[in-house]
Parts: sequence; C-alpha cells; structure tokens
Amino acid sequence: MQNQTGLINEADEIIQIVDENNKPLGPATRQEMRDKKLIHRATYIFLENADTKKFYVHKRTIHKKWCPGFWDPTFGGVVQYEESYEQNAQRELLEEAGVEEKLVPLFEFFYDCRPDVSVWGKAFYTKTRKNLKLQELEVEQAVEMGCEELQQKIKEGMNMTFDGKMCFEIFMQKYNQYKELIDKELPY
Repeated sequence: MQNQTGLINEADEIIQIVDENNKPLGPATRQEMRDKKLIHRATYIFLENADTKKFYVHKRTIHKKWCPGFWDPTFGGVVQYEESYEQNAQRELLEEAGVEEKLVPLFEFFYDCRPDVSVWGKAFYTKTRKNLKLQELEVEQAVEMGCEELQQKIKEGMNMTFDGKMCFEIFMQKYNQYKELIDKELPY
C-alpha cells in the first residue's frame, strides 16, 4: 500500500524471514515480522569520514518503530525478501545517508533477544569524503565520533540501539584485524 508521497508503507514491506541458522524461510510483511517476532536479516554499515577518521553516529527519529530516538553507530536496515545483504546495505546507505561508496564486508552476527526481537546482521564498513544527505523520516542528525569517544559514551549510558551497540562491540573486539582489511580495501 502506498502513502501520499508514493512510498510503500513501511508495515507493508516484504521482508526476508530466516531461522536461527540464518536459513531463508520465506517472505512476510514487516508488520507480520513485528507482530509474530519473526527472525529476520538486517545490515549494519559503519560509515567513516575519510578526512577526520571518525564514525558518523546518527540519532534515529522518534517515528521509528525500533529504538525511536536512540543513537546508532551504524546505518542500515531490514533486508527485504530476495534482497542480498550487499544490495540492502548499498540501498540503505544511499537512502539514509545519501552516499554511495564501496562497502567492505566484515562479519555476520546473531542478535538474539527472544521473545522480543531476533535478527541476523551483517556488518560492513565504508569511508566517504562526501557531505551526508540525511533522510529526514529516519535520521534526525549525525555527529562524528572516534572509537574511544563512542566507547566512553556507551559506558556513560548513551541511549544506543541494542543491536547497533552489539555490532560495535563485536567490531571493537577484532578492531586491529578489521582495520587491516579496511585499510587494504579502502586505502584513502
């Protein structure tokens, strides 16, 4: 169903549903996924300002169903039916941040918070020198933070998305390994 702007109503989006092992089970609407608390897929994109070497951390709008008004260390979103993680990551980065860049795949993880929500995530990393063009319906603002500053904010209780926080913590556990890969793939 389309709204007045011609966009598909978020609740009617067709989502890829998976099992505990990330095996595709079939489609469901986003509303059905929420109501039945079905396991699904999502992407998590660390976006670095290539000049300042800091992450863009963004604040979700109050209109978001998941973690409204929370800060998020990654851009990204729910993977649609028959959409790959990579396709979703490119689409979400363009939609939310207004940039297209080469993505470096990092890792997959399972955020399991049953019975409330469970998601198989795939993390990516990219850098940009472009100005961000934030999607007003989803992103209230974006600020730059270094890894240490973000870790400190989390320790101080910054209102952070639960799955985004987990993704960042996994990233930091193997930071040197990922940094080597990122520097090789994105030398600027």
